[in-house]
Amino acid sequence: MKALSKVDFGPTDAATPDKYFLSKYVEENNFHILIDNEYTIITGEKGAGKTALIKGLRLKHGKDFSSIVDIRFGKVSFAPIIKNMQTIAKLSDVSDLVLITNYWKYSLLVEAMKTVFQKQKKQSSNVASKIRSYLVKKNHITESVWTRLANISFHIWQLIEEATRQSDSNNMPGTIPIGVLQHIESYPITDEYLEMEECFGRYLIENGLRILITLDGLDLFKIRTRKEYSQIVLIFEGLIAATYEITISDQFSESLLIKSLIPYDIYAGLELRDLDKYEERYKHIRWDYKSLQELLRKRIIHSLNLNRSTAFERAWSEILPSKVFNSHVGIEEDTYEYLLRHTLYRPRHLQVILKIMREHYPGMLVTSEMIPPVVAAATKKLVRYFISEYKDTHSKFGEFIKHFKGKSNIMNYGFFRSFVSKVLSDMKIYNINVDEKIDNLYKIGFIGLIHPLHTKEDKRGSLYRYAPPVRDGMKPYI
Repeated sequence: MKALSKVDFGPTDAATPDKYFLSKYVEENNFHILIDNEYTIITGEKGAGKTALIKGLRLKHGKDFSSIVDIRFGKVSFAPIIKNMQTIAKLSDVSDLVLITNYWKYSLLVEAMKTVFQKQKKQSSNVASKIRSYLVKKNHITESVWTRLANISFHIWQLIEEATRQSDSNNMPGTIPIGVLQHIESYPITDEYLEMEECFGRYLIENGLRILITLDGLDLFKIRTRKEYSQIVLIFEGLIAATYEITISDQFSESLLIKSLIPYDIYAGLELRDLDKYEERYKHIRWDYKSLQELLRKRIIHSLNLNRSTAFERAWSEILPSKVFNSHVGIEEDTYEYLLRHTLYRPRHLQVILKIMREHYPGMLVTSEMIPPVVAAATKKLVRYFISEYKDTHSKFGEFIKHFKGKSNIMNYGFFRSFVSKVLSDMKIYNINVDEKIDNLYKIGFIGLIHPLHTKEDKRGSLYRYAPPVRDGMKPYI
């Protein structure tokens, strides 16, 4: 057995540079999401491995693409764009979803054009020259996707101001001419742009090019109010509609692969009219008992320089005891299952627990009795992360969770519903009913059906027993 501190389980954020990333990368559970053209919308909670999945696609499968368009937003604000767009929609009577869908479609395809022709600078065909000239004329070469979106909304706003000034001078205050309204509804999808789009699609097909577009960092938005949340949802609805239109078109269905990483709680709150249509393009990142074992196995064998074929059980036994005593219910548990049970089946959660444990016991061999205190401390940190993740969209979320202190982690639905109803009443939360609240808690992974309780013995046992992690590749929640 070796000291746990000899194993590096990080980094917890895949965006952090890591020259050994591929040797620790796990994609088995989600491989079909990566390679299938059909799936353009990928959802996952914070720490579920969205960024790692896309990073693995770029590093491991990048050779399968002619160009990769890597769009990462970081901590940007869409507030100015949304405010402009909603004002434009109100003044022009054009759907704000139509406007933002056009913005996204244009911005994504222009970014693809820019990337392709920057990489192929020596390409001197008429098509290449025409598209380069268009990009230069429109000042698209140096701008980011976010800047492009902002510039588009600003340009339309200028059109409206000019049109209303003219109508005022013609004694028709507040009137926007039909021609301007038609221009607003389709902008920036102009005839000139459509010619570039057609040329670009033909160019990709004729040259056998395949382009990968990835969008990440969309879960870093700062949301302070419910109003801001509804505005951010509109940004995502437009993105989903735009990627759908692009990927089903004859021009780009085979030549463009788009992967948009969207926070699951945002996706679950969408109310698109054609959501059933877009569902065909959607996949959620899933981790299970075995895939999380594989994630840890690869990190252990990398750090300890073990044989690549070393089984998980052997690798695990090198750093931790196989059993840990659970004093709460008076039983011995499998150590891996004990740790996993204190997570929401997210890679980052396991990494955080093990990182805290290795820092707590530097250079020491970890024994069974040393594990529970650290897991308890780590779990408190995970709870803080969880509250921080959802506090902006769930009223008084931290206070709500505190009511569950000391409660069993298995309870029948009737008791759970009554308890949630009482908590909402005690907290004077009246803007959501109990069934909506339970539905929201399920969507964010706070609750889940781990295993149905059929017999009387099962139901009696549910009052005190713990819930073991789901094994054999089954989903943690159904």
